Amino acid sequence: NTYTGSPSPSPVADVAYQMPEGASQRGDVSPQPNWSQQSPQPKWSQPFINQYAQNTMYQQHMQQENYQNWQMPAYGCDFAPRFGAPYPPRASDNMYPPNHQLNSMGYQQYPSWHSSSAASSGSLRSLGSLGRGDNRKKSSKRRGKEKKQPVASVEVHYHAGMTLHQIKGRVVKVAKDQDGSRFIQQRLAIANNSEIQLVLDEAMLGIEELYNDVYGNFILQKLLEYGTDDMKEIIGKRLHSDTASLSRMVYGCRVIQKAFDELSKKDVANLISTFKGNVLLCLYDRHGNHVIQKSITILSSMAKEARESGDDDLCSFFLSSLDPIIDEIVRSVEDLSQHSYGCRAVQRILEHCIEPQKTKILDSIIACQKKLLEDQYGNYVVQNVMTCGRQSDRDAIFKSITVNNSVVKFSTQKQASNVVEAMLRLGDANQRQKIVQQMLDCFCVDQHDETESAAVSMSKNAYANYVVKTALEVLEEGRQRDQLYSELLSNLAELEVVPFAKHIVAKVKTYQPNPKD
Repeated sequence: NTYTGSPSPSPVADVAYQMPEGASQRGDVSPQPNWSQQSPQPKWSQPFINQYAQNTMYQQHMQQENYQNWQMPAYGCDFAPRFGAPYPPRASDNMYPPNHQLNSMGYQQYPSWHSSSAASSGSLRSLGSLGRGDNRKKSSKRRGKEKKQPVASVEVHYHAGMTLHQIKGRVVKVAKDQDGSRFIQQRLAIANNSEIQLVLDEAMLGIEELYNDVYGNFILQKLLEYGTDDMKEIIGKRLHSDTASLSRMVYGCRVIQKAFDELSKKDVANLISTFKGNVLLCLYDRHGNHVIQKSITILSSMAKEARESGDDDLCSFFLSSLDPIIDEIVRSVEDLSQHSYGCRAVQRILEHCIEPQKTKILDSIIACQKKLLEDQYGNYVVQNVMTCGRQSDRDAIFKSITVNNSVVKFSTQKQASNVVEAMLRLGDANQRQKIVQQMLDCFCVDQHDETESAAVSMSKNAYANYVVKTALEVLEEGRQRDQLYSELLSNLAELEVVPFAKHIVAKVKTYQPNPKD
């Protein structure tokens, strides 16, 4: 009398269960396995069924069966065996409901008239507590800690057939969305004045939200690009009060720089004049320094154009707008030249400003150039002075690096060696010859306390070797050049084993002396 209610043989023990004779349908005696039918008798042990497995089996039966009109009986701990309990379950009176069946794991299966509603409320919790003798409800604590799933936002699809009138009243909100911002930008490029005006009116009301928004700032930039002159003027006037603060924002600085490109020249000059008193604050900022650099570049370009066209009044207007920036930089030029952001603005003045303002900055740099020679940022400012400055400025720098035979000392320093190289390239022939003569006349003491030529010693140095290499490239043909090559050739074997001198060795090997000499 084998039970066939199980859909598949038990993975634990494939045994046949029989109802003993005389057992009532209610279950006076628990069904016992017929061990005689198994040959040989299987050897297995009680499996470990944890609470998760119990709950999983129960939920599977709830899904497969249509239980109705049944109240959950008070099952004891024999319903599902605990770890270490004998297998199959021990007999107990009134343990099983009528017409019981065994599931695929060999445990009691709920009858077909099981009530899903009754079991879902209490039986699952009691089933999870079996094996501990604890039927208390585990209610709200666990459910309270469950994470709430985020509510999916309504996806809006923007297409080419839409116009900006269809987002009227929602321009600021749409502009702060990635897809919405892209739609507005593309539409502004082909929109008529009424659509652009609609976006401008709403953008001005929520401009504080768009200034530094990752997507919204592009809408202001496009309005500056595609708007009419009157629209650009409105935006320019609105930017006046926030120029310094916006310049220090990651996205706001882009709006300000776009305004420099799109506004009229006079509006740009008026906008830049608002930096007065906040120049240093912007220069020491990672975003604001770019705005100051562009201010110097664009106003200097306007002043040059006005001067070339003969409009001295307009040139003076542009210079007066730039003067507050120049004056603050000149007063702090030594500190700014030694700052990673500030040195950029100083170099922009040297490169773009016209002579009256350029003279101010050159005089202030030459006054402190000895300190800047050896600075990691200041040395670039000194090099730019030699490129863009006056001959008197180059003479002052030459005097600083050659006084007291200091060429060798500066050449062995990481930062100052760049200045010596620049002097060899940018100085006149007389200055180059004096620098090389110091390399030939001076002597150094090596690590073995032996005296050697400064040119040979510099060729072995990690930084000074670049100075020697530059001297070989730029030095004019003649006696001094041949003397330098001869000094290096006489020590070629020693230089070949030094990794820093490999470029010099390659040049010396290809050297061919002038036959006239």
